[in-house]
Amino acid sequence: MPTDTRDRKLRRATRMMKAWRALAVMGWLFFLCSLAYLSFSGRPHDARAIRVNGEIVLWVRDEDVAERVLTKVLEGKGGAHFDATVAHESAALPKGAKVLSEGEAIERLAKQLPILVTGWKMVLEGKDIVTMDSKEHAEKVLEELKARYAALKEGEQIIAQRLEPEPVIRETTVQPGEVYTDVQSAAEMLQSSQPETVTHVVQQGDTPFSIAGKFGIRLRDLVAQNPALKGVVDGERYLLPGEKLTVKKRRKGVKVITVKQYEEERTVELDPVIVRSDDLPAGEERVIREGRAQRLKVAVTVTLENDREVRRKETRVAELDQGEQPRKIIGTGPTRTSGAGRSAGGTSRR
Repeated sequence: MPTDTRDRKLRRATRMMKAWRALAVMGWLFFLCSLAYLSFSGRPHDARAIRVNGEIVLWVRDEDVAERVLTKVLEGKGGAHFDATVAHESAALPKGAKVLSEGEAIERLAKQLPILVTGWKMVLEGKDIVTMDSKEHAEKVLEELKARYAALKEGEQIIAQRLEPEPVIRETTVQPGEVYTDVQSAAEMLQSSQPETVTHVVQQGDTPFSIAGKFGIRLRDLVAQNPALKGVVDGERYLLPGEKLTVKKRRKGVKVITVKQYEEERTVELDPVIVRSDDLPAGEERVIREGRAQRLKVAVTVTLENDREVRRKETRVAELDQGEQPRKIIGTGPTRTSGAGRSAGGTSRR
């Protein structure tokens, strides 16, 4: 009996060992399958990507290698500016992609990396208009615009100048072909009102009238540019969100506001001093002092917008000659019908 019990226990232990052995084999098979799946499915790993202009161009082992690759390529190109960055997050390798060694990555990136140069872009109402090769040239462009309206006549002086809207100058990096070096050409571009075409995607609540107002054009011009809008204006259909409209408008160029000032002298006739007297017949006048005209210096401030006068203001600067007011006596006495009572030495009139 004890022997049968031992045999049963031995057989049970043997079955348990076989079961655990089978489970272990299945676990290892699952682990190996998982590794194969991760390797061939492109799951995230420790490789790092280097991007140029936002696009991934190559892969390296880790972030330290990527940083060294960028540093060495930049040093090899004289420290110029490049639009290249390291992807700091793990990313999946696409099918067929290869993780390059440091040397391979340096060689390939040196061939692919575009050279950028430092420039000074001029922003007008949020839009980049032109990029100059130096800050000095960008400032000269603004001075050139002002100089076009700075011609002076004899006796004039410029007391203020401003640009509307005022361009903003900012440092940037661009490709060499996008940089202007000619101040005159850049000034003409800023000053001009070249037409531009934009695409407007209709939003909920948009109407032809509101769209025309948004872009500062007339409704009939918007309809002429988009014939399909005629049905909307005539009430034959609704304007649907998502529709695309072509809008042609003129870009607002820079205007120069030049305030010029010149001075002039002019003569002012003084009003007479009136003395009323009942010694003279009513209505009679007698000049008892001829007077002398007053001379003033008057500063005239003229505001010119693109050489067109839009405002004039006169300011009294000084009295060159105070002058002398004429004096008159006007009669308030009894009316006389004859001239017998008039004074022979005076001048009178009714």
